Amino acid sequence: QATQISGSAALEEGMRKLQEGQVQASVPLLEKAVSENPASATASCNLGIAYWRLSRDGLAVRSLTKAAALVVAPAPARTRNCQ
Repeated sequence: QATQISGSAALEEGMRKLQEGQVQASVPLLEKAVSENPASATASCNLGIAYWRLSRDGLAVRSLTKAAALVVAPAPARTRNCQ
């Protein structure tokens, strides 16, 4: 299912699943969102949170570090802050 929706739809659905506690199901959606929009701090941040909740600490640190770098990047590189 995740491969058949756009990056923005994947982000919305991934965030919804993450908020509902469906952490494992949120990961492929959030990975797709990051893949399709690497400048999205929101996608990277939420993916990092999902990884952290799954005890995938190395991946969590990588995603959250990327999100933080995007938040402080010049405006054209940013899309949204972490929610």
